[in-house]
Amino acid sequence: FVRSYGLASFGVRSSFQLHQSVLRSVLRAPMFFFDTTPTGRILSRFSKDMHTVDHEIADFVDIFVFIVLQLAVVMVSIVVITPFFAAALPFLVFFYIHAMNYFRQVSRETKRLESIARSPVYSQFSETLGGLQTIRAFGKSGEFERGFDQLLDTNTQVIYCNKVADRWLATRLETIAAAIVGLAALFATQIVVSNGATVGDNGSFASLAGISLSYAVTATGMMQFVVRSFAQVEAAMNSVERVVHYTENIPQEAAMTSNELEREKPSTTLNAAQIAVAAAGQTLHPSKEWPEEGAIALKNLEMRYRSETPLVLK
Repeated sequence: FVRSYGLASFGVRSSFQLHQSVLRSVLRAPMFFFDTTPTGRILSRFSKDMHTVDHEIADFVDIFVFIVLQLAVVMVSIVVITPFFAAALPFLVFFYIHAMNYFRQVSRETKRLESIARSPVYSQFSETLGGLQTIRAFGKSGEFERGFDQLLDTNTQVIYCNKVADRWLATRLETIAAAIVGLAALFATQIVVSNGATVGDNGSFASLAGISLSYAVTATGMMQFVVRSFAQVEAAMNSVERVVHYTENIPQEAAMTSNELEREKPSTTLNAAQIAVAAAGQTLHPSKEWPEEGAIALKNLEMRYRSETPLVLK
């Protein structure tokens, strides 16, 4: 209960802070950001990525911690009952970690590719809905359907690659789990034989050997679940990475008030308000009666759509 409550409360607070930060960043982004960024990409950040942050990450972490503790108890129990199993355990752990790391890299990249391939699907769908009358008027419905099917096929191919990686991992982990069961049975038999037991003896080791074998059998599913839950946590963190990118790397409009302008952290690229402050030498605080006159004076005004485009107003 304490573990689940702590992770849930931590997840809610983190999700709230991330949503507030990315919403504030997008709402204060300049117009050229919306002109150069597909709508589907922005929708994907506030839909799928925020859903992952809200509902999935905390659950994935909770499951991962729980199953790791269970697997540790299983391995310790087998070692206590059959001490010789400890000699083979490092080799099994080595192969297990090797397969897990190889799978993690593939799973992480395929999840990232899936997110990249999903954004054009949202973008084209929203743009098609916006221009539905025009598309029908020019008879281009079939062309847009073929384009949407192609984007959907690309996204499905990435998902298929992830499922193939899952099957690759399952084969390796089942082999390792079979080795665990075989070694646990072998070492239990060795202990019985070395003690000179015969059929019909009512020793207490029989019940311990049964516990060891039953634990070894359950380790098969646990090992697969540990890797998959860890890969899910790592893949879900891609959503956090994309949300944080929108929080920290989107250009922002100038501050709304003089006090907010003074609190801004200095950066390498200055906006118009910061340039004006640098030219004036200080931040100006207008009086409460401002503006006293209903007039605007423009001197040497030059405007452009983006920093890399030519001037459109000289």
